[in-house]
Amino acid sequence: MYSRLQRAIDKIRAQSPADVRLAALATPVLFTAAVSIRAIGLRRTSVVLARLLARPTRRQRVQEPVRVVAAVDLIAGRLPATACMERSVTSWILLHRHGHAASLMVGAPAGGLGAEFRAHAWVEVDGSPVGESPELLDKFVRLGDPLATKP
Repeated sequence: MYSRLQRAIDKIRAQSPADVRLAALATPVLFTAAVSIRAIGLRRTSVVLARLLARPTRRQRVQEPVRVVAAVDLIAGRLPATACMERSVTSWILLHRHGHAASLMVGAPAGGLGAEFRAHAWVEVDGSPVGESPELLDKFVRLGDPLATKP
């Protein structure tokens, strides 16, 4: 009988070496984002992480946006307390590090507020969502990019 850990290891082993490196890079960023968002807030977290990861290494190759987000999702599924905001901030940081002009988007339920407010966060590159199903995003009204600079 496979354990949950063994299935996770098998899933990682099935990835290409480049995707495993992306996932390894995503792990500390995701953990830091999860803790930092709760401690100092979204905007300050994004500033701190962006500064830490601002300079790409010389050997770093630009990865496709979908591969970056998939690597973050691979790791996020194995770490506790990683909701869409933590995943999206991590993806946003790593996409910028790989040379993509990504936007962090937040949406509210399209059907209005129910008994419980549940927002959703995702990343977009060139105005297109990355790693999100259109069916899921149809359930949300786009509120904008909370990290965009205000004019």
